[in-house]
Amino acid sequence: MVKLEKIYSEAVKFVEEKFPNIDEKEKRITILAVMKMLLELSKNGDLLIIGVQDDASKIQEIFGEDYRKIALKFNDKGSVSKIVPIGWFGKKRIELNEKLKVEGYKWISDKRKSRWIKQ
Repeated sequence: MVKLEKIYSEAVKFVEEKFPNIDEKEKRITILAVMKMLLELSKNGDLLIIGVQDDASKIQEIFGEDYRKIALKFNDKGSVSKIVPIGWFGKKRIELNEKLKVEGYKWISDKRKSRWIKQ
C-alpha cells in the first residue's frame, strides 16, 4: 500500500510540474496514466527508487526562500558535499542545523570559511 501511495504522490508531482495549467479532468486522467507507467517500470525492475529527491532539491526545500543565500559544492558522484552560506541567517541557522543534521550535514564553524559538510 505504501508503494502505491508513493507512486500516486510521484505521479501528482510529475503532472503538476510538467503540466501546470492542465484542467482538473485531464489532470486526473494524466495522473492515472503516469501511475500506470510507474507501476509497469517498477514491476520490470526498471524503476529502482521511487520518491527519492536529489540532494540539491532536498536542500532547496530545507532553505526555502533563503536558498539564494547559499552555494553548493558537489562531489564527483554529483551529490552535495558542502553547503557554503553566502548570506546571513541569524537565529534561523539553529533550525537549519537541525534539519540538515537529519540529511547528514554538520556545521563547521571557521570564521569566514564556516560551512555545512556531508558526513
